[in-house]
Amino acid sequence: MQLDRVARELVLENVAHAIGSSFQSLANELRDLGRDVDLAGFLKEADLEPTDLYRNDWTWMALRRAAGLRAPPEGPDEKQLAKGLQRLIHVDDPVWIEVLMRVVTEGTLLEVSEENKRILTGLSLTLFPKDSRPSTLAAATEKLRANDGIRQELVQLLKVLEDRALHMAVPLSSQLAWDQPIPLSIHSSYTLDEVLAAAGRSTLESPYRIREGVLWQPAIQADLFFVTLEKSEKHYSPTTLYKDYAISPELFHWESQSGTGENTPTGQRYIHHRERGSNVLLFVRRSIRMDGRTAAYVFLGPADYVSHRGEKPMGIVWKLRRPMPADFYREAKVAAG
Repeated sequence: MQLDRVARELVLENVAHAIGSSFQSLANELRDLGRDVDLAGFLKEADLEPTDLYRNDWTWMALRRAAGLRAPPEGPDEKQLAKGLQRLIHVDDPVWIEVLMRVVTEGTLLEVSEENKRILTGLSLTLFPKDSRPSTLAAATEKLRANDGIRQELVQLLKVLEDRALHMAVPLSSQLAWDQPIPLSIHSSYTLDEVLAAAGRSTLESPYRIREGVLWQPAIQADLFFVTLEKSEKHYSPTTLYKDYAISPELFHWESQSGTGENTPTGQRYIHHRERGSNVLLFVRRSIRMDGRTAAYVFLGPADYVSHRGEKPMGIVWKLRRPMPADFYREAKVAAG
């Protein structure tokens, strides 16, 4: 029997989950260690990734309770917050981790800058479900700190995420000659909500939504491109199955929307963005879902126009100002088939 790549990976993931530990077997393994360990210590001893624990709304504190170890009793909104922890495990930007760590441990930030407000907005959009999301950052902070178990777990989880970051983060502000308060780092991972919050487009009260993978942000003179490499007709219409792929670690082929041609205002902005003082920011992920959840994008940073072919859509080659990480380039080449 022959399976395409996506189907094969789904089968392998399901097999891994079936073979892998159930919640109770993980609790037994924790108890059988014969000593108390923190989250990082248990993941190391059990040879697990954070994704192995944070599925099916499991939490470290719930696991400790099941193993008979000391842990705070289940607190308010714990089941909702557990889902938020599951959505948080893509975070690898050290600045974002530090800001959330300070909020969780100190309750307030020493300096609540515009950048920090945007970071907390993005993380709150990730942590809290839409139907019970706090309307202010103060309320979000209070809700996190009201649950002692989740607060303790976040501290340990953030340390794990920081230690396991795969790529060196390079602040976007160090690569562009601008003074925009956009707290993004090249080669770090973000959800769409987090990017839009960082760009000043989303707030807790009114998260912004985009229907397509492009967003022109005139306030910062930047085009934001959100690219999914592996596309299927289940999630994309025939008119949005764009040909996007890595040519080399520095060159990326991207296909514009079907109505964009060389002589349209948008096409001209793409071609002449450097002369006009605007930037192109590229966010790329391999597939829509990863490890059973919506995948985050890797921020590949600013890119410059090289050439184009065709009309409506335009096939444009962009040159990244920093080469993409070697492991991500390999994934991108695999995704291109």
